[in-house]
Amino acid sequence: MSRRSIGKVQEQPQKQPSASPMPDRAVITLLHMWCGCAADA
Repeated sequence: MSRRSIGKVQEQPQKQPSASPMPDRAVITLLHMWCGCAADA
């Protein structure tokens, strides 16, 4: 489960590294709020 999350997170920034930092930040924030512990791990 953890591996899948990391893969998805790495795929997003790879597609748009500096294209849309705003949405990327929102996704990270949502992930942290949704599963703060999981995102930190």
